Amino acid sequence: MRKHISLKVAVVVVVVTFIVILILSIIAAISTSNTMNKSVRQTLTLASEGMSTVLDGKISQAGTSMSVTASKVSEVIAHFGMLPSALVTPEVRSLNNSSDSVLSSLIYADTTTDNPNYVAPNGHTLLRAINNGRGDSTLLYAKHAYDEVSSSPIIKSALEGKISIGPPTVKTVNGKEYNTVQLAVPITQNGKVIGVIAQFLDLNFMQKIISDMTDIREGDIMRSASRYLVYDGVAVVSNVTGESNKPIGDIKMLADSKDFDALQTHLANGDDFYGKITSDGRSFLVANNNFKLSKFGASLNMLVLVPSDIALKPVTILIWTIVITAIIAIIIIVVFFYFYIDKAFIKRVRNIQATLIDTFAVINHEKAINIPKLDTRSKDELGVISNVINIAMDKTKTSLSKDSEAVSEALNVAKTIEEGNLSVRILKLPSNPQLIELRDVLNNMLDVLELKIGSNMNEIERVFDSYLKLDFSTSVLDS
Repeated sequence: MRKHISLKVAVVVVVVTFIVILILSIIAAISTSNTMNKSVRQTLTLASEGMSTVLDGKISQAGTSMSVTASKVSEVIAHFGMLPSALVTPEVRSLNNSSDSVLSSLIYADTTTDNPNYVAPNGHTLLRAINNGRGDSTLLYAKHAYDEVSSSPIIKSALEGKISIGPPTVKTVNGKEYNTVQLAVPITQNGKVIGVIAQFLDLNFMQKIISDMTDIREGDIMRSASRYLVYDGVAVVSNVTGESNKPIGDIKMLADSKDFDALQTHLANGDDFYGKITSDGRSFLVANNNFKLSKFGASLNMLVLVPSDIALKPVTILIWTIVITAIIAIIIIVVFFYFYIDKAFIKRVRNIQATLIDTFAVINHEKAINIPKLDTRSKDELGVISNVINIAMDKTKTSLSKDSEAVSEALNVAKTIEEGNLSVRILKLPSNPQLIELRDVLNNMLDVLELKIGSNMNEIERVFDSYLKLDFSTSVLDS
């Protein structure tokens, strides 16, 4: 019985507890997962926006320097009617030395100069400085720099009055290949374009920006992020080795995704977005921030990807923590309830069961009247039941005791009658109504017999014996 009830109660507790904890765990997991997803989204988006801001600032800074130089050159030409080499040479050197990321700078203007080395084949003034790798710049003669001017669509665009930025290209400077981008700003005078300021920037500075881990703590998801600066469908720079200056269609992780077309459309449209892609059986969270270079009118995308299993690892850990905690909680609750119910309920039920069995055994005359009372200190339902049983047991023991005494007396009376004495009566009062009725009937019968026969059967027998011997001289003495 104990195991049966305990098991049933334990099963009920387990089921109810499991359902409640499961529901709470699911709610907590979903809520936490949503919160963590928002946090991951915010992290990726902020990282993308942060790098975009830095890159925009760097390029805009270069554009501002070029615009300032263009303004100075325009003023010099307006003042002198030409470009004195003594004034323009320091300007082109200063422009080229303005940043470590500048590989070469040139000033090209539709005017004359006093130095024939800076006269282009078409008669215009052309000065070009290249970074010599020693922290300074080397000036090239115009004849060596003119091919760049005549063949550059970016310079041509600037000569048409547009501030321009070109696509990433590989350029050789001082015998070394660089991944570069060309910027060009027109020189204007009285609303007319009279020349151009152009620079080649080493994209390595962008590489440093998007690969910088200085402020990223250990364990941060951004340490596992793949980052791509995308311009005109090309990953200009990336922190992933070997994937800089590649069309995004040639980047395996992106191209192998079934979502590549949608991703490509978003990038082409300049959409800010956050989503998920699957590539080669692995899921990635993706955030893109589109930013426009205000001075150049170019649209770039800062694309950041993080493996979902790494980005959502805290969620996974938390969910497992919730599951394990729930299991431990269920075990603790079940064990607690099992032993509590066993002590507070099952043992008391067993005591009641044993007492009832003993009581019925006494009623059925299977054992003597010796039943211990139940504990009634508890005031709960079982305590009330125990108290009722104790009262009933007391009444039963009293009744059985009275009945037993009455029956014993009846047996003694019967023996006395058997000895010939009809004057005895059953005086004990039993508790059982039927025994009371039987007592009264027997006593009445004895009264009648005593009245009609006499109280001493032995005396009657003595007289009968005398009569049998034909001695009629005697008589019943107490009749």
